[in-house]
Amino acid sequence: MNTDPKPDNPMFEAAAAGRALLVHLRQELIPPINVVIGYTEFLREDAQRNGQGDVVFGVNQIRSAGKRLLTIVNNHLGSAKTATMRLDFDLNALCANLGDEMFPVIEELTEACELLINRQREQGRGQFVADLEKVQSAGERLRGAVAGFNDPSRRGVASRPVEARDFSTQIQNAIAIAPIKDRVVERGLLLIVDGDEVSRDLMARQLKRDGHEIAAASGADDALRLLRERNCDLALLDLMTAGVGDGRMIEQMKSDMALRDVPVIIVSALSELDSVVRCIEMGAEDYLAKPFNPVLLRAKISTHLEKKRLRDQERIDREKQNELLKELATANWELVETLDKLKATQEQLIVQEKLASLGALTAGVAHEIKNPLNFINNFAALSIELADELQSEINRHQEKLGDDATYIGEILGDLKQNAAKINEHGKRADSIVRSMLLHSGGQSGQWRQTDLNALLAEYVNLAYHGIRAQDNSFNLSIVSDYDPSIGSVNVVPQDLGRVFLNILNNACQAMNEKKKSAGDGFAPTLSVRTRKLDGQVEISIRDNGPGVPAAARDKLFNPFFTTKAPGQGTGLGLSISHDIVVKQHKGEIRLETEEGEFAEFVISVPSMAS
Repeated sequence: MNTDPKPDNPMFEAAAAGRALLVHLRQELIPPINVVIGYTEFLREDAQRNGQGDVVFGVNQIRSAGKRLLTIVNNHLGSAKTATMRLDFDLNALCANLGDEMFPVIEELTEACELLINRQREQGRGQFVADLEKVQSAGERLRGAVAGFNDPSRRGVASRPVEARDFSTQIQNAIAIAPIKDRVVERGLLLIVDGDEVSRDLMARQLKRDGHEIAAASGADDALRLLRERNCDLALLDLMTAGVGDGRMIEQMKSDMALRDVPVIIVSALSELDSVVRCIEMGAEDYLAKPFNPVLLRAKISTHLEKKRLRDQERIDREKQNELLKELATANWELVETLDKLKATQEQLIVQEKLASLGALTAGVAHEIKNPLNFINNFAALSIELADELQSEINRHQEKLGDDATYIGEILGDLKQNAAKINEHGKRADSIVRSMLLHSGGQSGQWRQTDLNALLAEYVNLAYHGIRAQDNSFNLSIVSDYDPSIGSVNVVPQDLGRVFLNILNNACQAMNEKKKSAGDGFAPTLSVRTRKLDGQVEISIRDNGPGVPAAARDKLFNPFFTTKAPGQGTGLGLSISHDIVVKQHKGEIRLETEEGEFAEFVISVPSMAS
């Protein structure tokens, strides 16, 4: 015997429809109550943190009213209560009782809100007003809903006893036309996926009435294409559509970065709850049972569109934040880089200041040495002349002196030879002093006709003796090839000499380092060469040291770049040399090198530079 109630049983139909309305009423009442309780919790915490006791007191009153409203709704519309209701329960009486109990509490809530808002504004403290206005708006929504409970015409139920035959129709009409007051309804582009054309059209018509834009698909593949092409805001998926019930469509959406945030509502019959649960576990946000309740559908869509809007805004804010963080990181990096450059520049300025002081000291010492050195050279030359004169006198009186003339002549020859040596080395010392004066910048900026071969030879000797002064165990072979046809060239000798000295010092230091690592098997050799070309004079300085690494070649003439160990080089020598040759003398300087074998700097300047 079949004991199931028949679908067309009037009492069963009336009870089912009535319970559906109770669920709808609960859906209308719970959200604004949750707003009241949730926002008052935030307000109370903020007020306590700021030490505003009067605000805490007022918020506690509002919060207490919200909790009492929640208790009333749960007592009348809780799931345990509705599940045990009799089939012939009096809906009008239930609504009247619910309204009678809620109305005074709602009045208390809204009055407390208004009082607290006015007080905040009078005191010029508007930090809580925005949240209090949201709570007040929720109270107004509750007041409108309760007013509908006490007006049978607004909820679509007659005051007379309910007749079973027309109950379902009345409930459906009430749900379809019941206004949702004081609610901001979110609207968007919705995708309906349903294999049944009639069902798809029915849902589309309902949603269009609510102001939504609709896209429709009969299968999962078309639905995924539409989602990508039209940037849909929400998807309603019928569980019986191919590709939906087995989870394939949801799985593809959640694995696609462009679609994973699109909310999904599953539409299903109650007999398919296992599939619904599986879809929820895979990422669907919600579900609706068929035949769907239009009011519940509207509420859920609005809720999930609001969530998506907030998520999208959060994503945009996060992207902006990330962009700002990137810009900040870039700015910080640039600041750090600039600071490092400033520190390096400061250190170089200190070094340059020390070098400038040393140059001034060198110039002073050289000037002081030059005076006695002039006496040495002059008197050495005079001694040679006197020795020649004395030799002439000895020769003239040789008969008188006899054998002593030979002995005196030998002594006189030795004196003459000693004076000649003193004169020779005095001139060498004088040449070194002149080089020191040139290098210290004593005559900077003066163009003059200069014997380029002599200038280069002078600085070769100066560089060699400089490295020998630092390490007397170092020796090298110097191979020179000077073109005598060059003659005099119009240059700034002290500046061009600085170029020669920088390159020669680097060459000597490089060969010395290679000598220390290679041992006695390595013979340091410095080759210098000059050539007269068509309108140019070319100077080549080559060493057989370790060469220049490939990574350093492009940066070799950059300021502050050095291949030497920290503290051993300023990184300015070759940069200054490049400026002297290229900018000042309108010439060229280039490097030819093979790592491990040699390094050769080739300098060319116009033979008629001015």
